[in-house]
Amino acid sequence: MSVGAVPQMWKSAIIVHVFKKDDLTDVRNCRPRLNISYLIMERVIVHKMTSYFMKCNVISDYQHGFIRSRSTCINLLNSLNDWTLALEDQCRVNIVYIDFAKAFDSFPHE
Repeated sequence: MSVGAVPQMWKSAIIVHVFKKDDLTDVRNCRPRLNISYLIMERVIVHKMTSYFMKCNVISDYQHGFIRSRSTCINLLNSLNDWTLALEDQCRVNIVYIDFAKAFDSFPHE
């Protein structure tokens, strides 16, 4: 194996189908999942990449999703603080909420 090459076993996966809803005969109710060894490897890679990006200041301080020690609650508190400071300075504040609920399920995968 050359430097930087991906091991052959990483190029294949065992996929387990997990059903989301009642009808087990409907393929649209099935969500594919990789087996546990691949999920563990994914976690290791994500951890290493996130650590590197945080160390190099690639990830914005405003990014809260999928970052350890940064939750939606902290994001809301930071936003509330920013809005309060802006209103105290008599600045206008525009707020837009977007609901991404079930975004993956509603995306046209074709």
